Amino acid sequence: MKNIIFICNSLGDEGLGHFTRCFNIASGVRKLNKDISIYFDGEYCNFALSKIINSKFKLLDYKKRNLSYSKSIVIFDSYKHNQEKIDYIGNKSFHSIKIDDFNRYNLSKIDSVINFRVDAEYEIYNTKNKFIGLKYYPSELELLKIREQNIYNFKNNTNKISNKILIFIGGNDSYNIGEKIIKEIDKFLYGKTFIWATRLVGKNKLNIRNNKLLVHNLQLNISNLLKDIDLVICGGGLVKYESSFTLIPCLSISQNKDQEIDSQICHKNGIIYNLGLHSDLFQNTKLIKSKINKFLNEEFQYKFKKNLLNKYDTNSIFRLSEKILEFLS
Repeated sequence: MKNIIFICNSLGDEGLGHFTRCFNIASGVRKLNKDISIYFDGEYCNFALSKIINSKFKLLDYKKRNLSYSKSIVIFDSYKHNQEKIDYIGNKSFHSIKIDDFNRYNLSKIDSVINFRVDAEYEIYNTKNKFIGLKYYPSELELLKIREQNIYNFKNNTNKISNKILIFIGGNDSYNIGEKIIKEIDKFLYGKTFIWATRLVGKNKLNIRNNKLLVHNLQLNISNLLKDIDLVICGGGLVKYESSFTLIPCLSISQNKDQEIDSQICHKNGIIYNLGLHSDLFQNTKLIKSKINKFLNEEFQYKFKKNLLNKYDTNSIFRLSEKILEFLS
């Protein structure tokens, strides 16, 4: 048995975060062992499907699902998996692994749990195996080079001014946060380049006066967007971990309360700078200006990046992949 099945989705309100985490782990495992057969089981948008196909992973035949689970490591990741679904996967799988965020379910029927979030070490899980904390962060493989380059640049040029700002709210931007924040920061920032990553290229035409705006479609790899970026404004999801991993300072505007809980913890630990929940933030535009101006201060940026240096392990994806592969031996 040399199969790993990833259960996740990228349609509707689930966005791309859950799929991305699974895809990164699949890529890390494949890098260490090319003989492993990797399958994806779920409902996927064209963007996710293209990543699966281009990487030569396979889509699971749903008619053979139960038999396939029983012979495979099954890694699953979704906010929509209730207790019944979790227990079902645990009972059917050769070895079950849940990617978890908030520890809200009984995982006694699950073999292993992955929770890479900040302060996850304080969570109590009743699984046999626990891979928790940033040392198991499943980074995209292409981010390793960006991280190493940015660490080198920081150590040799600590006063770099933030001129290129990526606005990436996530796979979904249900509240139009991207457009709102661009219009707002254009009022008090000057001479910057805003790179807006969105699904709605062609539909988003903003007239801004004081800065340059480039609109890009979502990329197959987040690394394509993070190259040569000085600052990220994100929607509170996985991007805040991706940017901070690469030593790029990140401002977070959470799209929902769960993201806000995690963003507050990340802020407390110096991983990101949290602007708050979107519904509260845009009621006080003066607060947006004061927070962003504070964050762009060169001394503040230096201290922020210095704190990020030791928060992550560059090889965390391989540490996690090695642990998963041990279950096949």
